[in-house]
Amino acid sequence: MKIGKPIEIGELVFLTELNVILSLLWGGTIDEQKRDKLGAQFRDKVLKLVDLLGKPNISDYFPVLAKFDVQGIEKETRVLMPRVEEILDTVIDERRKMMAAVGGESESESESESERGNDFLGILLELKEQHVGEESSFGLTQIKAILMNTFMN
Repeated sequence: MKIGKPIEIGELVFLTELNVILSLLWGGTIDEQKRDKLGAQFRDKVLKLVDLLGKPNISDYFPVLAKFDVQGIEKETRVLMPRVEEILDTVIDERRKMMAAVGGESESESESESERGNDFLGILLELKEQHVGEESSFGLTQIKAILMNTFMN
């Protein structure tokens, strides 16, 4: 029982905010069970990243020490980022499969469009597809960067 114990409001608010952002970004992309699993993994990695980025770094005050990574912040970040990228790759792949399946079905144009771009990730992927073959610097790397930036801000 938690009767009489303090409630960690900050953590509760952060997790609620993160869940809302996850739903906005890729809410309809994957089935609920897989979404919960990926969401928990992503939440864990984002919490660690926020913690790392929030640590006071001596290299910010003494740039000459940056190459030594005295506190190990750069090392931890280099280990964590590929894991975050794997999760984003999984979500993007699932969303692309879903968009391909919806695009291949014989539905009315308006239904197909509403199903394809019903979350932020879907909209970004559609923008990327609109510029295929053109000289555009908008690709998967930029989509992942936008998604990460959304979480980190």
